[in-house]
Amino acid sequence: MGYGIVGGSFTFGGLMTLAGLVGSQPDSWTNLKNVLKSLDEKAAEQPQHCRREDGTERKWFDTAPEAASWKAAHPKSYGSDEIMFCTRCGAFHLSHPSWAEFLPWEIPAKATVN
Repeated sequence: MGYGIVGGSFTFGGLMTLAGLVGSQPDSWTNLKNVLKSLDEKAAEQPQHCRREDGTERKWFDTAPEAASWKAAHPKSYGSDEIMFCTRCGAFHLSHPSWAEFLPWEIPAKATVN
């Protein structure tokens, strides 16, 4: 959470910069711990998107039109898939109709439009 590779160097979400800002005050480590805790809490608030059985993240879309555009651009791979709204992660997925019984938390996107 908050870790990544930026410009070819490994960073800890700005930890190095943050450590320089905290300084050498007696309570600097307490301040640093509080900031890191806050960052972890913010990361936990982010939606966790669905994953496949092997742990990889499923392709997801913020909107149904975005999913439709992807489907149209990739007809060989997604041509028979339906746009589904996922009640678990709040995103849209492209799912093959035969998966419906295994993904009861997904509902057809057209059912979400009134």
